[in-house]
Amino acid sequence: MKLARNGALLAGLAALGLWLGGLFDGFGGGSGGDGAVSMLPRDSASSTVEQPENTSVTVTDVPPDKVVDTEVDPTEEALRQNTRVVELTVDVREFSLQYTSNGESLLQPVPLEQIVALVRNAPGDEEGVKVRVRVPPTAYTSAESQLREALQAADIPEDAQRWTY
Repeated sequence: MKLARNGALLAGLAALGLWLGGLFDGFGGGSGGDGAVSMLPRDSASSTVEQPENTSVTVTDVPPDKVVDTEVDPTEEALRQNTRVVELTVDVREFSLQYTSNGESLLQPVPLEQIVALVRNAPGDEEGVKVRVRVPPTAYTSAESQLREALQAADIPEDAQRWTY
C-alpha cells in the first residue's frame, strides 16, 4: 500500500514537472535553433523595420588625433597604465597587471621578466612605492616567493614594495 502511494506520488510529481516545463522556454535568452540568441522581444523578432526611401548617411572627416582605436592590445594598455606605480596581482601561478578599460578593472597576465623591468623603471609615488602587490588566497606561495626573489635580484628595496593579503 505504501509502495503504491509512493509510486503515485512520483508519477504525479513527474507529470507536474512536465506540465510546468512546457510553460517555459528554458533558461537563457532563447535561441533560433542555430545557437544564435536574439535580444529582441519574441513578437518583434520576425517583424521588419521599414526604411524611408532615399536615406543616406554622411560621414564627416575626423581628425587623426580624435580617432579612437577600438582594438587596443590588453598587454600594451596594462603596461601603459602601470608606469608610475605598478599595480600587480599574483593570480594563482601567474602575475597580472591591473588596469582599467571602460571604467572596468581588469587583469592582464604579463611575464615576470617584463614586470621586473616595469618596476625597475617606475618612478614610484610620493612615498617611494614602486609596486603594489595583491596576493589573494588563491595565489600559490611559490609564485609569491618567485616574485619576491625576482624583485630582490633586481635591487628593488622592500620599502618600495607594498604587499596586500
